[in-house]
Amino acid sequence: MLLWMTLEKITGLHAEHIDKHPIYTNFFSIPAIAVYVFALFDKRKTNYNGIMTYKQGVMSGMIITVFVTILSPVTQLITSTIITPEYFSNVIE
Repeated sequence: MLLWMTLEKITGLHAEHIDKHPIYTNFFSIPAIAVYVFALFDKRKTNYNGIMTYKQGVMSGMIITVFVTILSPVTQLITSTIITPEYFSNVIE
């Protein structure tokens, strides 16, 4: 996420091209979903011998979600204070 935010900052999506930010920021969902899918495939292969029940998949997905939820505020803080502190003032303008 931090790398993505840095790329958005470098390409001007947090300043001069902020009007295009809502469009391009949605492309982050592609690698984010891929990480979830590959993590669940790996979990199935390594922990469940290639066979995972629906319940096991949901529980594994919930664990990943909790981990991401815990790290999300830290990522937002780093983005808002270090990577692009002027973002919110640019949005307001």
